[in-house]
Amino acid sequence: MKWILKKNKMNLKLMSETLGISEVFAAVLSNRAIDNKNSAISFITPKMENLHNTFLMHHIEKAIKIIVDSVKENEKIAVYGDYDVDGVMSSVILYKTLKQFGADVIHYIPNREKEGYGLNVSAVHYLKSIGVDVIFTCDNGISSVEEIEEAKKLGMKVIILDHHEPRFIVNHEGDRIDIIPEADAVIDPKQKICEYPFKSLCAGGISYKFAVAFCEYVDMDIDQDELLIFAAIATVCDIVDLVDENRIIVKNALEKFPSANNKGLLALLAVCDINITEVTSYTIGFRIGPCINAAGRLEAARISVLMFLEEDEVIAKQYAEKLFELNNERKNLTTYAVERIINKVENDDLKNNKVIVAYDEEIHESIAGIVAGKVKEKYYKPTIILTKSDKFVKGSGRSIEGYNIFENLLECVSLLEKFGGHSMAAGLTMKYENIETLNHLLNEKCTLTDEDYIVKLKVEKIILLDDITMDVANEIKLLEPFGKANESPLFASQHVQLVKLDFIGSLKRILKLTFKSENNNFISGICFDGYDLFSKIMWEHFRDDFENIMQGVLINSKIVLDIVYYMDINVYNGNKYLQLKLKDFRISS
Repeated sequence: MKWILKKNKMNLKLMSETLGISEVFAAVLSNRAIDNKNSAISFITPKMENLHNTFLMHHIEKAIKIIVDSVKENEKIAVYGDYDVDGVMSSVILYKTLKQFGADVIHYIPNREKEGYGLNVSAVHYLKSIGVDVIFTCDNGISSVEEIEEAKKLGMKVIILDHHEPRFIVNHEGDRIDIIPEADAVIDPKQKICEYPFKSLCAGGISYKFAVAFCEYVDMDIDQDELLIFAAIATVCDIVDLVDENRIIVKNALEKFPSANNKGLLALLAVCDINITEVTSYTIGFRIGPCINAAGRLEAARISVLMFLEEDEVIAKQYAEKLFELNNERKNLTTYAVERIINKVENDDLKNNKVIVAYDEEIHESIAGIVAGKVKEKYYKPTIILTKSDKFVKGSGRSIEGYNIFENLLECVSLLEKFGGHSMAAGLTMKYENIETLNHLLNEKCTLTDEDYIVKLKVEKIILLDDITMDVANEIKLLEPFGKANESPLFASQHVQLVKLDFIGSLKRILKLTFKSENNNFISGICFDGYDLFSKIMWEHFRDDFENIMQGVLINSKIVLDIVYYMDINVYNGNKYLQLKLKDFRISS
């Protein structure tokens, strides 16, 4: 890992005095281009009224008019979603809105294994056969050129609501030209023609804004707080940038959770043992989201949609328990799959490739994306995991900073039957015989350098341990919710003395370290995945005392470290205390 100190030209002392905050917090704010009181207040307390005008979105009003006219004509509308959290929550938001308006509306989510991602011709024909007149896609559609052409031939109207990158061609002048399906309305801030100022909304966020704009247009009341919560769940789980409108949505939705009354949501929180007053972006992303995702991965995402639409508490609980059960099954499948792939990467020497492309027909296609993410984290390389699926091979890719996996796959589009995604993640379908060619082309075209493969820890400020106080930690918490583009701040301290060491957890591989500050204060730190690194460093620098150190005996050792960490406020038995979450460490020079 490489430690990089963020640099800014702000006078932190003056900023601290002017805003009445610590210099540590001033550094964090200035690193986020927040350099005055108004911008600080705006970021810390993002207000709903600061959301952008939804009607700036290309085709938003056109889409609303199509829906209004379709309801007047008693036409049947199908909300066509996706099987991940974003697709599920988008479907729920749009379905609830149109249903309340009196529309003859159904929801349809494709089966992951049988139909794959996005629109497919078979589904289009099925929807036509049951009398659907309007297909309203959400979290898909921007790449469905042929499928939408087929729907139009059948006399259907199509509205696209998506947030993924459109396909494109580059003309002779080097300009990028979007390839947009011939739908009746196309809502996607990422298309070049759209002048909407914020491009990073997920489909759930766009669906929420559409719903509010729709209600405003037709003068209809709806429970906007419930829809906001749904949008926030989608926003956190789709890992979009938690800035601008995404930050406004999530921050305000977290405040609404305690008063939520959606039967499905309450049932899911209960089975996950989550207190409704303590929901955070972490619990959404790592506990709620995986359960919603599990249905689409292993069975049918329709279960998740039905749960959030259910008004009967008993039935909602049954759906929630099923999701919880499926998520546990998914965890077991993932553990097994990751072990298999890592063995393959090591044995087949794939770890030396610039881009890791691995095929294993035993991996359940629904968890290919999760496995790709785990492998990417281990080797810090763009990773595509492929597995067998009926006549084809399907897979998912996850990328690293500096490598646009969508654009690189686009250059290999002739080898693919279907694909979509964005810069950091993609899904694809292809023929088995094209795997090696894809692997060769991606690695041949990859321009990443050795430097690009080094994990970079971006440090806000180098501080003394004595600078870490409860007041400072509380200031940092004002920046929550943390996530992509608003990461939890990392700090570094140099020449800190390690005075106590414990190995905890069932396998005794979690490090609990106690440091002494310059003023003889003590603060503890915890490191969940640093056992191997710690052991390696101790062997290299303290070989004579190695055995004692690894048993937690530091009597004769003078271990002085440089550390990188997050500040955290831990609560135990009702008491709050400071704790460092260690990200990396090394022997002080």
